[in-house]
Amino acid sequence: VWLGTSDDWIGSSDQPTKEQGSFVAGSFVATAHGNVLRVESGEEAVFVFSPQESHAIILQHYGNWPAVTAATSSDLERSTSDGAYAIYVPLGPLAA
Repeated sequence: VWLGTSDDWIGSSDQPTKEQGSFVAGSFVATAHGNVLRVESGEEAVFVFSPQESHAIILQHYGNWPAVTAATSSDLERSTSDGAYAIYVPLGPLAA
């Protein structure tokens, strides 16, 4: 399952900072391949995460939702360009 958007407009900006990280002692800390996605623009911020350990943060270019849903991981750790983002949470095998 992917949860995200193909356009990252947040608050007053269409180029918010998107970065992977973790919560450490209640504060967000940017880290490579972190388990939390922070999308931030000025005073506004959105945090996306999952308690499932095998989830991944996906960062892509604007409007490229097909590339987001084709990915299960992302090498991009931080972006300030207009883009798409999601969190991927694998569900495992599903019964028919």
